[in-house]
Parts: sequence; C-alpha cells; structure tokens
Amino acid sequence: MKKSLLAMESLTSENEKEKKKKQIHEKETLVKLLRWHFDHPNFRDKQLDAIQAILLGRDCFCLMPTGGGKSMCYQIPALAKPGIVLVVSPLIALMVSAL
Repeated sequence: MKKSLLAMESLTSENEKEKKKKQIHEKETLVKLLRWHFDHPNFRDKQLDAIQAILLGRDCFCLMPTGGGKSMCYQIPALAKPGIVLVVSPLIALMVSAL
C-alpha cells in the first residue's frame, strides 16, 4: 500500500506546529523578549513560571506585591503569541473606588 503525500504533509505541519509551541515558552526565548522589549536582564521570582503556564494554556493565579512585576506576566505572553490579546483588569476600577 502506498502512503499519500498529503497525509505526510499534514503530519509534518502538525509536528512543526508543536515545535513552534514548544519554542515560544522556552526560557531563552522568553528572556530574549524581556530584554528586547523591556530591557530587563532576567525575570523576577515566579514570573517565568506564570508566563510558561499561560503559554501552555493553563490557568494561572499570581499574587504579587505592588511593583512585583504582575504586568509582565501578561505582556510577555502577548508578545510571544500571534494575534490579539485582550487583558481585562479591574485595576482602574479599584483605584477609583479607593478614592
């Protein structure tokens, strides 16, 4: 029985997609994004763990102090993935209600 080239092409494209997914959440790739866009040498504490969880499609809860780098946990994944990223944050509403 002869194998179809079309089936082989679809397998190849699936393998390439998986490789790309793995590449976008590797530490080196994420650190390059951090350095290029934000000029920070390294991630803080658990930022990398949170970013990798997000890129893998897992739920993530980050509890960090003010100035702890929470925004980096959604900005880097937004840069790493193609397309549009929508972030819903109650921060402004919390600031207004605190006045």
